[in-house]
Amino acid sequence: PDQYQSIVDAEWSIIYEKLDKCVESGAKVILSRLPIGDLATQYFADRGIFCAGRVANDDLDRVSKATGAAVQTSVFGITDNILGECELFEE
Repeated sequence: PDQYQSIVDAEWSIIYEKLDKCVESGAKVILSRLPIGDLATQYFADRGIFCAGRVANDDLDRVSKATGAAVQTSVFGITDNILGECELFEE
């Protein structure tokens, strides 16, 4: 039981580390090809960040071109020069 709990705790630590990296990047909108779970959605919402999962590739490409953002495959190494900018974002 103790070993199981340590594994579960480690998995939660990894999840929160990734969520924190997104928040620390300064992004206010997060779009993903993959689904974004309820935990992450609420975590971002509590911090004033909009997120959407299951975004189609062509939509991601269009947003990337329009904002100057670079599509990322990892939350590690996000820098200001890969984040896009827009004057107005509407759902």
